[in-house]
Amino acid sequence: MKSKGQVTISIILGLVLLIAVGLVFYIRSTAQKEIHSDIKRAEDVPDQFQPVSQFVTSCLSRTTTEALTKLGNRGGYIEPERYNINSVTADPTGGGAVQFSPRSSLKIPYWFYLKSDNRCRGNCEFTIQMPPLHATSANDNSIETQISHYIEENIERCTANFQQFAVQGMQITTTGDLSAKTVVTQNDVAITLRYPLKIIQNNVEQEVNQFSTTASVNLAKIYQLGGLLTSLESEFRYLENDVLNMIVLFSGINNKKLPPMSELEFKFGGAESWTKTSVKNNIQNMLMSYIPFLKVTGTSNYEPFTAIGNELQEALYNVHNLVPLNQSFSDLEVHYTYLDFWPVYFDLNCDGEHCTAESVSTNVLSLMGIQRYNFVYDLSFPVMVEIYDKNALNGQGYTFRYFLEGNIRNNEVLKSDFVPLESVNPDPSSLLCKESSKNSGDITIAVKENGKPVDGVDVFYTCAGESCSIGKTKNGALVSKFPICIGGLATFNKKGYLGRSEIISTDIDQAGTIETEMHALTTIPLELQKKKMIFSNGKWAFDNTPVALNDKEYGTITFRRKGDILDDDMVATAEYRPGENVSIDLAPGEYELDIRLFTDEKVEIPADKRCEGNIISTCYTVPKVEINDTFPNGGVKINMTITQNELNAGKIIVYAISPAILDIPPADRKVEMMEQINKVDEYSAENEENMNPRFA
Repeated sequence: MKSKGQVTISIILGLVLLIAVGLVFYIRSTAQKEIHSDIKRAEDVPDQFQPVSQFVTSCLSRTTTEALTKLGNRGGYIEPERYNINSVTADPTGGGAVQFSPRSSLKIPYWFYLKSDNRCRGNCEFTIQMPPLHATSANDNSIETQISHYIEENIERCTANFQQFAVQGMQITTTGDLSAKTVVTQNDVAITLRYPLKIIQNNVEQEVNQFSTTASVNLAKIYQLGGLLTSLESEFRYLENDVLNMIVLFSGINNKKLPPMSELEFKFGGAESWTKTSVKNNIQNMLMSYIPFLKVTGTSNYEPFTAIGNELQEALYNVHNLVPLNQSFSDLEVHYTYLDFWPVYFDLNCDGEHCTAESVSTNVLSLMGIQRYNFVYDLSFPVMVEIYDKNALNGQGYTFRYFLEGNIRNNEVLKSDFVPLESVNPDPSSLLCKESSKNSGDITIAVKENGKPVDGVDVFYTCAGESCSIGKTKNGALVSKFPICIGGLATFNKKGYLGRSEIISTDIDQAGTIETEMHALTTIPLELQKKKMIFSNGKWAFDNTPVALNDKEYGTITFRRKGDILDDDMVATAEYRPGENVSIDLAPGEYELDIRLFTDEKVEIPADKRCEGNIISTCYTVPKVEINDTFPNGGVKINMTITQNELNAGKIIVYAISPAILDIPPADRKVEMMEQINKVDEYSAENEENMNPRFA
């Protein structure tokens, strides 16, 4: 009897579950049938007033596309600020959104991020910030509600009081409040708009109340994929694990690599060393280069990597750089991006800027020749996820983007109960920096620039993870005793000069000499101009004629100096806008020049009717595209050499390559022209000689 009772209960529960699931599908299908029947009803308008109906429907379609575009560009939030989602300009990992580029109004929300301060401990709070897809009330933050509100607030901007019909003798008045209803279906986005109008022409009166349209964007599937990738990150933290693997792969006892998390070296003499700034720059370069290798199985741009005869390389790309899904999204692409003008939160357990082996030159281990490297990485970094459907909007394509944040502490994935490691640095007052520890003979220091003494240079000596001030040069010289150390590092700093270091070992009562050459930084006025890629006769061609930026353009300029190992790493950045006086501090040397060009000018591409096929042709319309946000308008990335004579010239003029899309008459623009922005690096390589800066 007990067994029969259990079976009966199981049958009842199964029926209840079946009914519940059926109700869900019934409600959703009923809503979809209802809205599609609304579309059919909206078409029943007398021929005399069809132009008005078609005009409003066209405006509805255009406004819907605007809403979807803004929504896709901002992670499902047309106006993130309405929902208290804000970015921190100087610290992308410090807010709920990321400012896409310097001074840009485009702010893209995180869907998963560390809500607590980056220095949290013991109670670190993580947040999933996905908006709901379907509406549950008239004022929620769902995607359906946001689209409806956007249409309600902007449709009359398009209809413009129906002025174009007044000249035809029509009187059109609004007789009630307008309201929109959005339903994201399984295949598209359907909109009905209640817009009560009274139309009078030639004493004939007609009331039209309802209009509707559909947008061919499979937003439900895009949202589903974005939610899966976000859930995988929040649960398994695949971004952090991928970056930890990269740090291990690219680290080693070599200052051209990243400092190792844990390694021993049996070696007498000086240990390897790094500067914290250079490590941070290398981390950002690593993220920018390798985050795009992340691929998602089951998507249209996933393709297993093959390296014949190199199983290790295959494993690196096909396992470590893989986000596995158990579903197919074969019509969608997924792209992961990190750009180096999104600063990261970064820390490394170094003594100030100087990073070296923790056991270097200690009394016992130095005699045994043991160098122990234990570096602890703390890192928070933003990653942009882009989901792209090339078939959406009748072939125009649709992009949905949002951010995920990776968080690493103490060489591990950051967890909510994180507690940082306690510092184990020795007390400076008891070891290296005591006056009684300075037992060398007199060390004579000479600092020069182009053979001339440099006065007022601060001299520090670093050994065993500790830095001590030695003194300041006078007339380019300093004589002082040093602590005893094998393979120590003397560091020279002066404001307005490129920092410099020299390796020196000291011994009891032994005198020595340090001679070093420093480079003064030259402040030089900076101007940014552009050279265009011109569209003519169906082809894009490079025009070497420099052109000044217009008043809606601006650029970010970054010089990365590739100096001697013992030179401080130097990154000089500036933002240039026409009419502003901009200068930059540079020293002679080899540089990588990276420029990003932006425009605040409205980008508009008209609707485009296209037909395919010869005998039986299929016609469709690519909808109008409008971009009112900051838009990437070109750039350049080249290697170059700067001499002191050039810096003395008085001014540096740098050039960016700009595809001249906005020079093309709007009626002749095609949506495919937007692809030229992604070819800037390719054009930079092809025209590198012509893109070298000019000194004047």
